[in-house]
Amino acid sequence: LELKFGFDETIGQRLSRAGFDRERPWRTIRLWTTYYDTAEGALAKARVALRVRKTPEGYVQTVKADGDVPFERFEFERPVPGPNPQREALPEINTPVGKVVHRHFEALRTLFVTEFERHLWRIQATQSLLIELCIDEGEITAELPGAQRDELGGTPIARKVRWPIRELEIERITGTRLGFLWWALRFAERHQLTLIVPTKYAEVCAFVDVYRWSPSQSQVLNHLCTIHKRLVGGGRRLTNRL
Repeated sequence: LELKFGFDETIGQRLSRAGFDRERPWRTIRLWTTYYDTAEGALAKARVALRVRKTPEGYVQTVKADGDVPFERFEFERPVPGPNPQREALPEINTPVGKVVHRHFEALRTLFVTEFERHLWRIQATQSLLIELCIDEGEITAELPGAQRDELGGTPIARKVRWPIRELEIERITGTRLGFLWWALRFAERHQLTLIVPTKYAEVCAFVDVYRWSPSQSQVLNHLCTIHKRLVGGGRRLTNRL
């Protein structure tokens, strides 16, 4: 369970004053990630994402898909020997997500790549609630077909586009869903953070014209209203513990 928020220098200064100094995080790592899909966006249309990420410990392949409720995701992660997707590191073919990625595996191609620096802090919010806070800063690179064509007048010449990554992510490591959401929403309100909907992946899919993948605004607002009602109902008890 995780929530992502937009990040700018003003927020960075406020977080620094609150003790989240980027010069003294729990850990800082640099990550390189390649996202894959078919030319027709078959994975995105099935609301599935496949990536291979280079970490300080090696390459990791991750398959993500929508969870049963907003902000929760199915996630299947395995180490792989290099930057290319590996069929043996996919979910089982007899599972709903596995069936999708196995069916389209041979047609996968690079969708876009990211390179960013991640600053991490671990927060023991309560006796049972452990939270990881990450600040990601870097760049997304994607290739788009250009208007200019090759010398034979046929294939459009691809052009590279880049735009920045500036995100703050709050993830539950241990603890209850309700306790995490209460803490995260209070934290966001205190630091004036703006929730990112849709995700970076969904925005890039739409930008490169693979698939316009995002929940409707009404779905998200309805879910947040439900969360708010539940939090208000148990708010006093949780506030005493937080």
